[in-house]
Amino acid sequence: MGISNLWLLVWLIAPVPVQAQVVPAPDGAPLSQSYQVRLRLAGTESWQSAPVYAFFKQHDYNWAQTTESHFVTFGSSGPIEVEVQVAGEVKNAEGHYISSQESNSEPSAKGLTTARPRQTDDPLVNPFCGWGIWAGPRFFDSRRFSIEYDTSGFGDDAPLFSWVLIDWMWADLEPKDGQFNWKDLDTVIDYWKARNKQFLVRLWVTTDPGWAGKPGNKCCPDWLWDKGVKYHEYTGEGGVLQRCPAYTDPSWKKVYLPLMKRFLTAYRDRYHQTGGPIMMDQVMGFGDWGEWHTMWSHYPWPSRQAKRDLLAEIIGSYLEIFAGSRSPSRPVPQLSIAQVYDDDCGGETPLTEAMKRQALDVAAERGLAFSRHGFIDGMGGWPDDLIARDWKTNPMIAEANWSYEQVKNEKTHGTMPEFVDAFVRYHSMYAHMYLHSASYKQAMAEDRDQVQRALKPGGIGYRFALISATWESTRKPGETLTLRQKWVNRNSSWCVYPYRLKIYLLDSDSRDVWSGVDKSFDPRSWLSGTTYPMESTFPLPDKLKAGTYELRLALVDETGKPQVRLGIDGADTLLRYRLGSVILTDK
Repeated sequence: MGISNLWLLVWLIAPVPVQAQVVPAPDGAPLSQSYQVRLRLAGTESWQSAPVYAFFKQHDYNWAQTTESHFVTFGSSGPIEVEVQVAGEVKNAEGHYISSQESNSEPSAKGLTTARPRQTDDPLVNPFCGWGIWAGPRFFDSRRFSIEYDTSGFGDDAPLFSWVLIDWMWADLEPKDGQFNWKDLDTVIDYWKARNKQFLVRLWVTTDPGWAGKPGNKCCPDWLWDKGVKYHEYTGEGGVLQRCPAYTDPSWKKVYLPLMKRFLTAYRDRYHQTGGPIMMDQVMGFGDWGEWHTMWSHYPWPSRQAKRDLLAEIIGSYLEIFAGSRSPSRPVPQLSIAQVYDDDCGGETPLTEAMKRQALDVAAERGLAFSRHGFIDGMGGWPDDLIARDWKTNPMIAEANWSYEQVKNEKTHGTMPEFVDAFVRYHSMYAHMYLHSASYKQAMAEDRDQVQRALKPGGIGYRFALISATWESTRKPGETLTLRQKWVNRNSSWCVYPYRLKIYLLDSDSRDVWSGVDKSFDPRSWLSGTTYPMESTFPLPDKLKAGTYELRLALVDETGKPQVRLGIDGADTLLRYRLGSVILTDK
């Protein structure tokens, strides 16, 4: 909005300048720096409300509208500025910044209505981003967990977490050749699906060296070796002998690979449905812990080219199974792959060469998500260079190098504020710290504020906020309603899902009368720091009756269901956001 518009607005409200006062919030406010804003007209004794917006400038977020007898508390972790703009004049108020804006849903002289929703800084939990909890029959230190522990044992529905990391062993799911046991996995997925969680699934099909002195879990079923698959034996944690497939032996291609693909296909056919809860599967067909390296088992490769060729074949197998019908030109963010060092690919390796050796260039070209294992004391080297180069095109998953309980108990792997800062700095779309039932409860008791901080403006994943929306104040049935919008993404990553814009007209009894979807709307390219103007047109049906209708807006999935919590006020119980009204006149 220009200075002239600011002047016009304030003049219509009151023909005198507006003053602002910023006062500290009461003791015990939950934020590190909190303020309350209220306004009065110059020359008067009492504080009054005025239709202006208070804008606290901190990474371009935290808006709120003052309203009568209601003052909004703001917070920031750093310095903020406040000014008052009135009739083109800037007035300072204790070094803070207030920007006048026209009031929400005010008709203009041009027959248009503009809404500027109040921006919020609440933690937002949305699909395809955010925090994950962990579930599986065995932890990475070989502890066995019951199904109750993986479900109701969490004690609540994990409301700050949007997804569940599932780690499950091939040996448990296909204990006998061709005989599958899905019962326990069904139970875990059904439980968390009913609580609106998505899933990142890792099916362990290679080897588990163990962790922190504890022996690893059995990944491959014994019958696999009985069928003639050769293995490479090595000593894992706790001095226990472990096996991994002999990748370069002829039996790998002749026996192991077809059986692995059969297993993955059976899993896909059972759990992958359109609109289902599986948001991602990880490529686990190579390496220790399925992490795309053999730094523990030290597999003896005959040549770098032989290694690259085999890794590319594994990636191709997963693409065939999970994205077989997808055009090679379309990205596949529903698959992820670990990107860490390897015996012959240390951190000092140039990025282009490292990508070639690990066949990660194949993954990058197909748009796979990259899972960076090692947060935060294992960071550095070419994996960090990969994030800096590709985070805008390939989703980034941040995995803690040590579990939350180890971070807290050993006190040598960083602090939770440092983890959150790093997750944000590396543009993480997803983050997890192996939070199982007990450690989840500990995190909620000791670090809930840090979990929430990662979901606030400037945090991980995406955070879409509507800055303004303008539409015709009056329309006739059969005409087109045009909605011009300005959007921002206030968080450090982006969104992989092509959400569409849907608007609703509600009558005076709040009943849906009509809705329309803009199928050209697509927020996947939105990054922080840019304002995105959008224009959506909606043909109105001839049958609509004359009257005043409430206009609401939502971001919806392919079924038309609202899915996204926006960083603005005004949501109803269906995640539709109130904008204002539109009048339909007789034709």
